[in-house]
Amino acid sequence: MKQDSHPLVVSVCYVRLLASELHASARFAADIFGLQRVAEKNGEIAFRSDNRFRTLSFSNGLSQGSSIGIEVWDEQALDQVEKRLSRNGFVVSRATAHDCQLRYVQAGLLARDGSGNSI
Repeated sequence: MKQDSHPLVVSVCYVRLLASELHASARFAADIFGLQRVAEKNGEIAFRSDNRFRTLSFSNGLSQGSSIGIEVWDEQALDQVEKRLSRNGFVVSRATAHDCQLRYVQAGLLARDGSGNSI
């Protein structure tokens, strides 16, 4: 297998969606799907569906807006993803300590996909 085609992703970790009615969206996630509410901070309400800290968040838009969190295998995989994004013309930056704290991660990259979604 060509190294450039080796999968670097472990899983899609979480989705953060903008919600015009934050608490109505939160009730929907809890009451309909039975997701466990785990945090409410800075205009965002987080839920979990498994052992991860969060898998779904709703944001009032005052924080970071909609985004997708994707977990990679390790620091080397993170470096490879950064190189691939740059090589393909995407603007990418390393997450700051504050960015990581907001996302409950140790390290990360900040980028936007071809449609402008935050990844």
